[in-house]
Amino acid sequence: MFELLGTLAAIALLDSINPNAMTVQIYLLSTPKPIPRSIAFIFGDFLAAWLSGMLIALGVMQFVSNFSDR
Repeated sequence: MFELLGTLAAIALLDSINPNAMTVQIYLLSTPKPIPRSIAFIFGDFLAAWLSGMLIALGVMQFVSNFSDR
């Protein structure tokens, strides 16, 4: 279990060093109201990554079929 957590932590660290996200964050910090904009950007980035991971983990067809059955 700890080996898996170590691997995931290493992957997360490498993923967090994203030059595109850093550039956008630096720009947002130089605008008016930098804190709310930065928080919105971080939340949006997290949400996009989480949804992408869910689609990969569950499969796109399984995800779509869960919502089409309702």
